[in-house]
This record gives sequence, structure tokens and C-alpha cells, in this order.
Amino acid sequence: MNINFFLPTKEDWYGTYEGGYVEVYITNESYPEKNMIRIVFEGNDDFMMTREKEVDPKNEEKDIFDAVKMVASVPVPVKKDDLKSMGFEVE
Repeated sequence: MNINFFLPTKEDWYGTYEGGYVEVYITNESYPEKNMIRIVFEGNDDFMMTREKEVDPKNEEKDIFDAVKMVASVPVPVKKDDLKSMGFEVE
């Protein structure tokens, strides 16, 4: 599973996408053996903030939906401090 889209920001992400956007993606492609979802906010170079969420194989759809709801609750424009307060870490 891989969901990706862009959200606006007014901060410097050490390169933002044209128009002032960061890429957001939710994926479990790298972590299927660990039952993890990875949520990433990334500039267009190598700066990113991530958060991992454990997935219960019996409730995978609900856990993915919860991850999407978490991303939807991020204030726009995206700010690094808001993400930090939500448990995201600089990688």
C-alpha cells in the first residue's frame, strides 16, 4: 500500500516542491514483515519527518484509515513544530 499527495507549507524544507509544497506519503511497502505503517512528510531534497505506526494484521484497514485521519488532522500549511508535537521525528 502506498498513498502519496502534496500539502502546502510556508517553511523551508531545505527545498520544497514548486509552489511551496511538501510530499506526504503513507506506506507499508518497506515494512510488511514488521506490520508497520510509515508516514512521511518530505521536502524535495533529503529533509523529512517521519512517524511509524504499528498495524494489527486483523485490523489493518482500520489502522491504515487511522493513519490517513492523523495526516488529515495536520494543520495546513504544514509546520515542522506541529509535526513534532504529533510525534514525528526528523530523519
